[in-house]
Amino acid sequence: MDINLGSSLTRLGSIGSNGNNYSSSFATGVLAVIVASPCTAPFMGAAIGYALIQPSLITLPIFLSLGLGFAFPYLLISFKPNLLSSLPKPGKWMETLKEFFAFPMFATALWLLWVFSLQTSVDALVNLLISILLISFIVWFHTKIIKNYLKIFLSICLILILASQINQFLNLDDQTRNADKIESSWNLNIENELRSRGQSYLINFTAAWCITCQANDKVALSRPSVKEYLKDNNIEYIVADWTNRDENILKVLNKYERSGVPLYIFWKQGMNEPEILPAILTENMVLDILDRY
Repeated sequence: MDINLGSSLTRLGSIGSNGNNYSSSFATGVLAVIVASPCTAPFMGAAIGYALIQPSLITLPIFLSLGLGFAFPYLLISFKPNLLSSLPKPGKWMETLKEFFAFPMFATALWLLWVFSLQTSVDALVNLLISILLISFIVWFHTKIIKNYLKIFLSICLILILASQINQFLNLDDQTRNADKIESSWNLNIENELRSRGQSYLINFTAAWCITCQANDKVALSRPSVKEYLKDNNIEYIVADWTNRDENILKVLNKYERSGVPLYIFWKQGMNEPEILPAILTENMVLDILDRY
């Protein structure tokens, strides 16, 4: 079964193709960025988040670097047009590649469902899965019928299901969202409390939807050597979970001039100010930083 959604939007691809002026090229670039953003955002998110809270002298070079990186393939071909002959020719492989890329999209959907389950509850997840099943059936059935009144009826059903699911999202309270989670030991004043006792600490500001956070956890913070080092050196490890937005966590992020997660704060006796660890961690990097003080 092959269902194409939003095929009418493909005519946007002609933007900028009818002219060679700067405005035409600019429109083509804007369209390319919009199309590429869903794929590149997980990798550029940390850079953009950092750039937005920095002075202009730092922000502008970061965005300039992103733009140059995006335009580099076109710039290279413009200097060496003969490279066009090295590019793959259109053919059946394009259809196969399109079908293959459905699997990463499916994996992304599964990951988002996992995040949703952490943010809400099992009941809310079951309701969402049932809604997805019904929506999939309606879309499929819509392609099989030809009578207009049935298509209108299915469209109304689809709108009602979407409205019902959105209403459930809006009515989820914090108690329901946290029903299936273990409460974090983090609180707004925990740093002051630990410092007053002379207790060393490492605070991990994270979120389930943050790919960088999850990668750092797997390759660094959850490694046996790191856990053993924290235990042997009496360093308290605290997780501040921002999967559901928390205004108190946001205050701390702003305090450390961060607009989002990940953020890693380390302090021990003898340090005047806490140390902010890099956004991308490795096992050896964490051990080196902790052992430096």
